[in-house]
Amino acid sequence: MRTLTVCVFLVALGLPNYTSSNGEAKSKIVQKFIEEPKDTEVNPGENVTLRCVVLNRSGDCAWLKDGVAVGRIPDKYVFKRSPKDGDCSVQILDTTLEEDDGSWQCQVTQTSIDEEPLASTNVKLVVLESPHPPSLQDGTRPLTPGSNFTTKAGKSSKFQCVSGKGNPPAFLRWFLDSQDVSQLATQTNITDEKKPHTWKALSVLNYTFNKTDNGKQLRCGAYHVTYGKVVEDPEAEGLGHRDVAVTLDVKYPPEIKYDRNPPEEVEENDTLTLSCEVTKANPPVESVTWRKIGQSGIYARGRILEFPSILRADSGVYSCFAKNDVGKSPEIPVTVDVKFPPKIIRVEPPTTTFNINEVINLQCEAEGNPAPEITWLRQNEKDPEKWEIQGQNRTLTIENASYSNSGVYRCDARNMIRSEQRTAKSREIRLVIQGKPTLRTNLGWTRNSDGSRSAELVCTVD
Repeated sequence: MRTLTVCVFLVALGLPNYTSSNGEAKSKIVQKFIEEPKDTEVNPGENVTLRCVVLNRSGDCAWLKDGVAVGRIPDKYVFKRSPKDGDCSVQILDTTLEEDDGSWQCQVTQTSIDEEPLASTNVKLVVLESPHPPSLQDGTRPLTPGSNFTTKAGKSSKFQCVSGKGNPPAFLRWFLDSQDVSQLATQTNITDEKKPHTWKALSVLNYTFNKTDNGKQLRCGAYHVTYGKVVEDPEAEGLGHRDVAVTLDVKYPPEIKYDRNPPEEVEENDTLTLSCEVTKANPPVESVTWRKIGQSGIYARGRILEFPSILRADSGVYSCFAKNDVGKSPEIPVTVDVKFPPKIIRVEPPTTTFNINEVINLQCEAEGNPAPEITWLRQNEKDPEKWEIQGQNRTLTIENASYSNSGVYRCDARNMIRSEQRTAKSREIRLVIQGKPTLRTNLGWTRNSDGSRSAELVCTVD
């Protein structure tokens, strides 16, 4: 007879050996989690299951909420103490904020002193509670939704946005119109004393206003899972939101500019209009005032400064400024330069008879804008229509006057206005040089046809 021997090997994967009291080696069965509970959100009144599955379970299943053991309560907390399949999951029925929101932990008791009990990580069961709509405060002063918030440019304000009694806390964001300014704010979440298990979300925005903020909406949005989903918004993970806003009324002094600058060349007797335009102001301007630099007091009032027939005396630097309840604008200078043609105002000397060898100074003064150029001229003795330039300064100096310097002189003053030369001519001055007669002799020789020479002696008296 043949004998068949069957050898059976039992393999316990992951199970370490230990030695019993009688010295025999045995495999130790270790219980461990193969699925632990996770953070979970649930709406009030809904049922929820916190999963907990144990491999090689040998101890009893237990659940703790906020560190306190939870008993098996029919129609409320349902789980098995000793499930053969190791499924220790708890089903929580008809969830409520007051009873079920909190920290949960799955545990499995030890079966001998040689092993450790099992304890899962603590997870949060959040029973959702919709937060109250957000409200705005300036410091501690409540702001009415949709109202105007009045401030001044350059002033800093501390705004608070509050959304209470929510679970989890609302996520708060700040906007100026469509611009997200949440990076300027700080949010803190504290438990709401008025309603346990809920949160009060508080965001504080410190902001310094400028004039470009005038008319914008300052808006705070409270984002929460209970508000539903909206179009994809990466910043808020697509959460729905409730908003509260005020319209900014930022006061600031006026800003001005000249509606049109004076033309480059204004000639005397022209009509000139200066216009001081207020480009921005909040509130509207009360007055526009003109000053002339170098003169005390007010030169004129009103947006328009008009010169119906401008005079040379009106030349100067003018400035305008606008004023409102907040303050006044900077003064902007504008230069008015009235052009006028030359005019001879003085020709010297009055006496025009001089001695020979004397030093003669002829002087010519003229006014005009631009400042005229002075030219001295002398009349051609042979052609009175021609005048020859003698000098181009206001003073013509003749050193050691001689009889040849006698003649008719005048000065011309010239300038350019609107690319056109303007000229003024002085009265004519006749210079007479007097002195002892001067004899001048001249001996000239000529050759006759017969080869002889003749002499001619000429005597001239000056």
